[in-house]
Amino acid sequence: MEQNVFHELEKRVEEIEKEYGSLENFVVNSTITDEKHRMRMEEQNPSTYKEMSLVYQSLSDLELADLFDFQKLAGSFDGEFS
Repeated sequence: MEQNVFHELEKRVEEIEKEYGSLENFVVNSTITDEKHRMRMEEQNPSTYKEMSLVYQSLSDLELADLFDFQKLAGSFDGEFS
């Protein structure tokens, strides 16, 4: 049974590639439209934000250090921050 499903999927991909040239072209053509839309995001579990907020806070010092390192590195090439 699983082989039949995989074979059907392969056949469908081949059909798409014949029509659109590649699977990537199909994805692009089927997802980009002229009509505008909005994405609405809702948080399903508020406790997740609280848990992740603590993680983000604990990593903020490391993030700042990385930004300073990057600034020094960029400055060593163009002299702007040295």
